[in-house]
Amino acid sequence: MPQRYTPKIMTNTITPKPDTTWLLTRPVTLNLARRLEGNFYQIAALNDASKTLQDAADALGVNKPTLINYVSAIGIKWSNKKTYAKRNPNRFNA
Repeated sequence: MPQRYTPKIMTNTITPKPDTTWLLTRPVTLNLARRLEGNFYQIAALNDASKTLQDAADALGVNKPTLINYVSAIGIKWSNKKTYAKRNPNRFNA
């Protein structure tokens, strides 16, 4: 029997607390919305504590790309994006 396509149900809002609704930057699946509701205040607290993305991902128990996906869906600007200078910026200027 052929597999039928089941459309994914999408949402634009999450409710971290019963009286609070947060509008997301893009539609997400219900599974991701549930994960965001559970981790919303932890992500906000780690951002306020100026943790790096890697430290925050370790604290949440997720990978760094997963945390970046969460942050972009929530629509907050991460305060401590630790960047490193190139090892040898003059290597192509020979």
